[in-house]
Amino acid sequence: MVAKGEPEIIKCELALLAMGFLKPEHTANAENVFFAGDAATGQSLVVRAMANGHDVAERVDEYLNR
Repeated sequence: MVAKGEPEIIKCELALLAMGFLKPEHTANAENVFFAGDAATGQSLVVRAMANGHDVAERVDEYLNR
């Protein structure tokens, strides 16, 4: 993947990124940033990614309901 142009900031309340096998480099997690699936654990079985998605959904729910 090659970055093109200048970075763009889009204000929003929620952004969901489907990044496939890109394995983004995340340096520091903010309290309102959540990773799941391949972005969190690297390439793996779909069953593991689904379980990880459920875990992240619980953490997001806890964060939103505080």
